[in-house]
This record gives sequence, C-alpha cells and structure tokens, in this order.
Amino acid sequence: MPFPTAISKDIQGVEFFRKRSVGGRLDVWPFCVLYALIVAKAALHVSNYEWTALTTASYALGGVGLLHILTLLMSEWSTRCKAAIWYSRAKSL
Repeated sequence: MPFPTAISKDIQGVEFFRKRSVGGRLDVWPFCVLYALIVAKAALHVSNYEWTALTTASYALGGVGLLHILTLLMSEWSTRCKAAIWYSRAKSL
C-alpha cells in the first residue's frame, strides 16, 4: 500500500514510526554501557590506589553525563532528534 500523498503546501511528506522499548532507545542503552564501563574502570583503579587514574575516570564520567544530558535535551527540543532517538521506522502499517 503506498504512503498517502500530501495535500497541503506546508506538508511535504509523511513517515510512519513505531515507538521503541525503553531499553532499545538510543538515549538509554549506549549510556548504560558507558556508565558501567567507566564505573568498573574507576573501581579497578580505587582498588589499586591509583588516584590519578581515578581522577581521569571521574572526568570521563562527567563527560558522558554531560553528553547524556545534551542528548535528552536535544530530544525535547527537536522533533527530528526525538524521532531518531525514541522511534524506529515502521515497515508497514
């Protein structure tokens, strides 16, 4: 079945999306993996009393946190970002 054509001048096309599960969204699982890796690395350095490496891991944790906040804000500000992060394209109706 072909997609509907636009009637208005303002609307150029229509795309259909399906909402992803919370674990499948692009603002959840990549950051969970990054947080787990950084915390594991920091715990390894704490157990070996390597405080300079712990400082580096803390900066990395702050950087990933900032990137995560920016991702969440961009998904609220832009509908295209929200569609790319929260939804996947529907293959059929």
